[in-house]
Amino acid sequence: MRVIWDPAKARTNRARHGVSFEEAASALLDPFAIEAPDLLDPARTVVIGRSGRSRLLFVVVLVFETAELVRIISARKASPSQRRKYEEAP
Repeated sequence: MRVIWDPAKARTNRARHGVSFEEAASALLDPFAIEAPDLLDPARTVVIGRSGRSRLLFVVVLVFETAELVRIISARKASPSQRRKYEEAP
């Protein structure tokens, strides 16, 4: 899987949420990550996963199905309800 992002958006996201897109990319590799369609935009997918820094993150991505390509749109720390969903998943 190849992960890409817009560098300007990555800087904005880090300033706003304190999460780098490099860290967000590591959360996408979590074998226990939860994926679901984004209810606000069906073209996007949301992922709740543990990053390489052991933080639980909520990451919004755009997945290109014709290639092993994922574009990170945003990333932040998971909310308490998102954390519960992750911890209670089978």
